[in-house]
Amino acid sequence: MLLPQDVLPLMLLLKRDDEGKLNQKLLAQQMGWAPSAVHRSLGRLTQSQLWSSSRQQVRKRSAEEFLRYGLRYSFPPVEKGLARGFIVGKLPNVFLPATPYVWASDNFSDLGTSIEPLDKGFLFIAERDPVLTEWLQIVEVFRLGRIRELNMAIKILRDNL
Repeated sequence: MLLPQDVLPLMLLLKRDDEGKLNQKLLAQQMGWAPSAVHRSLGRLTQSQLWSSSRQQVRKRSAEEFLRYGLRYSFPPVEKGLARGFIVGKLPNVFLPATPYVWASDNFSDLGTSIEPLDKGFLFIAERDPVLTEWLQIVEVFRLGRIRELNMAIKILRDNL
C-alpha cells in the first residue's frame, strides 16, 4: 500500500530525463532521504503498478491516472487554518484565490490557508529545486481538486511526459 511520501519519488522519477539505470543513492540525496527509504518506496510503487522495476521507469499512464483520480481520495488535503508559508497549487496563467493554500513554513512569508504537504520532503525540495517544485505544485492541484486547475494540470503533465 502506498504511503503519502511515495508521491515524492514518483514525481522525481516522472521528471527524470535519462531512461538509464536508476541510481537510488542519487535519488535519495536529491530528496534528503536515506537510500533504504527510497528502496522501500520503490517497492511500494512497484507493488502499486506505478513503477516498473524491470524497465527502471515509471508507468506513465498508470501514474497519470493515479494522480488525476486517486490522489485526492487517498491523501486528501487537511486544512489547518491561516499560516505563513509556501504557496501551493498554483499554475502558470491561473489566478490564485484571495486566500491561497500554503505549506506552513517559517522560511516563506505568504499568508494563506495551511495544508499539510504529503511529505516534509516537499518543503525541502521547494526551497532548493524550482523545476521540481513545479511538479509538486501539480500534485497539490490534484489534491485540492479545483476543476479549472485540474484541467490545466492534466495538460501540463501530458505535455511534459
